[in-house]
Amino acid sequence: MSQNAVTVKAPLTSNWRRFSHRLKTILGLSLLGFVACLDPLGERATVPRIEPTTATILRGDTVRLVFLSGPEGEDIQNPTDIQWSSDPRVAVVNSQGLVTGVATGRTIVEGVLGKDKAYGTVNVVLARTSSISPRTATLLPGTTTRLILTVTDPVLSLGQRDAAWSSSSPSIASVDSIGAVTAHRFGSAEIAAQLEATTAYAHVVVSPVIVVPATTSVIEGDTTRVRAIVATDAGDTIPGASVKWSIDDSLIATIDSSGLIHAWKLGLTSARAELTNASASATISVVPLILVGAGDIADCLLTGDEETAALVDTIPGQVFTAGDNAYPDGRAVEFANCYAPSWGRFKNRTHPSPGNHEYFTQGAVPYFSYFGAAAGDSGKGYYSYELGAWHIISLNSQIDMSPTSPQAIWLKQDLAEHQAHCVLAYWHYPLFSSGMFAVDSVRPLWQILYDNDADVIISGHDHHYERFFPQTPAGVADSLRGIRQFIVGTGGRTLQPLLGSAPNSEIADNSSYGVLKLTLHMSSYDWEFVPVAGKTFRDSGSGTCH
Repeated sequence: MSQNAVTVKAPLTSNWRRFSHRLKTILGLSLLGFVACLDPLGERATVPRIEPTTATILRGDTVRLVFLSGPEGEDIQNPTDIQWSSDPRVAVVNSQGLVTGVATGRTIVEGVLGKDKAYGTVNVVLARTSSISPRTATLLPGTTTRLILTVTDPVLSLGQRDAAWSSSSPSIASVDSIGAVTAHRFGSAEIAAQLEATTAYAHVVVSPVIVVPATTSVIEGDTTRVRAIVATDAGDTIPGASVKWSIDDSLIATIDSSGLIHAWKLGLTSARAELTNASASATISVVPLILVGAGDIADCLLTGDEETAALVDTIPGQVFTAGDNAYPDGRAVEFANCYAPSWGRFKNRTHPSPGNHEYFTQGAVPYFSYFGAAAGDSGKGYYSYELGAWHIISLNSQIDMSPTSPQAIWLKQDLAEHQAHCVLAYWHYPLFSSGMFAVDSVRPLWQILYDNDADVIISGHDHHYERFFPQTPAGVADSLRGIRQFIVGTGGRTLQPLLGSAPNSEIADNSSYGVLKLTLHMSSYDWEFVPVAGKTFRDSGSGTCH
């Protein structure tokens, strides 16, 4: 650079700095060197900083921070006189910038070099965890099972193939690089999956007997069967081998000599098959029996059925419908376009009943065609089925219900043949209602059910929710033998007004679509009205069977 240039521009230092800065911005980085050589002071900006500026580490892990200082492009790394500090409750930092995570949280790490200061952020998260599923396995010799490693790591994406698998006794049970375990001879082995500093374990037993399935769920009041497979040390199965069956908690379930399990109470227990020198077990989970549903459901001009279907999506168990499934006329196109996209999602677990709108189409033919065998005999529409300890009956309030009608005669015979402790029936028309449409013609069905100690009746037709105190067919409160009636016309069709309060009505609401969820126990039941999203009305309680 010439002496003349320096002499001319030196008095303009302040203006020149502004011009230089603007010129650098406009012309870009490619001209930085050229502009710098025109800078009469020969100074460059100092930008102290820490890299990485943000770091995430596991509790107990470390990360090294680097203090960068000096003119851009001439950084000096890790000067020996840097003063480091942090919040020691979250992470500690040593004189070399090495940060160690102490507890979950966030801390600012400060580095000071003379008058320069720079800052970085360190997040400390929970340590990596891992587990193997199943944690225990029982195998026959010569068989193979796959263990699954699950890794939770807040920082890294790790999985099954990243682990180092090993067996404590490879001659008993060996494991390959993806967790496949092969049983060789009787005994037990610990299978380990090591992933960096984390190790998960599973216990494998090679036994002459196993129980299948190893885990099973059974509905309260229902039955299921497990079986034992017995093999030689060479892995050859022994047909017809005898085992002794037992169960850990006979209050939850019992098991007979053939492996048939009766579930009595909600809970978890184990069924065990014993030989003289070995045994194996299976986990038995007794789960609640749930029946959920509503009536007056799908109309292509409304969205209420989509809202109630979203509820049923989240509720396991069997589904009932209390009639008027597809509006306005129960035609095939209405089942296909209105009902099927919402409640049709549960068709394979639905036990329907017809309503008056199904019969707006001659003989309700599309209804019977859509549901098939699940709707009962075509043209009749009444049938029964068992759910755990409960006998469930679906009736048709759109055909003859007189005391001498085929339906009434069938109902008497059905109840005589099924002497269940708990009985529930549902159909479309309600006998009692605080709404507009109580229908007296259903009284003969009520009377038959009352005479046979039925417990619950569910109806629709009136578009509201209502629960009644147990009562007789004549409407007299009866806490000993009375039937509790629910109206659940809240499946999605437009809600209707209430006309005061009917005798024995305990609660009624016409503000919300929703479904009735019933949990059916061995000798009792729980009810819950579940409203659609955004609504607050609820009703719940419990009752006992007669």
